[in-house]
Amino acid sequence: MDKKCIAELVPSGYSMKYVPCLGSRKGGGVALLYKSTISFRLLGSSTTANYTNLEHMDCVLNTGEMTVRLAVVYRPPLSKDNCSTSPDFLDQWSTFLAGYITHNNEIIIVGDLNFHVDVKNDRDAQ
Repeated sequence: MDKKCIAELVPSGYSMKYVPCLGSRKGGGVALLYKSTISFRLLGSSTTANYTNLEHMDCVLNTGEMTVRLAVVYRPPLSKDNCSTSPDFLDQWSTFLAGYITHNNEIIIVGDLNFHVDVKNDRDAQ
């Protein structure tokens, strides 16, 4: 996503941080749209961590009154190009979550893990 596209998407008074996906896959990546008065600090992302089944952005947001650690995560759906198995993802997800155990501030984790709990025979959702 180029700067011109970001400028068109972001309303006045807001900022956006975008972390593209790694590899040659189309789409993917994660983004965060936040009010410009909020202090944003990027701690880590898909470009700095070695997760093959998880794209993410790990950041700290500070309003002056409150500090929150925020993780934005995306697990691409299974496909012929992304044929990762559930155990691989679960191992990486456990490692990812372990990084938040000793953090003192509020923690919010948001995103799309592509678990389809409405599909009864989906092994990952079970």
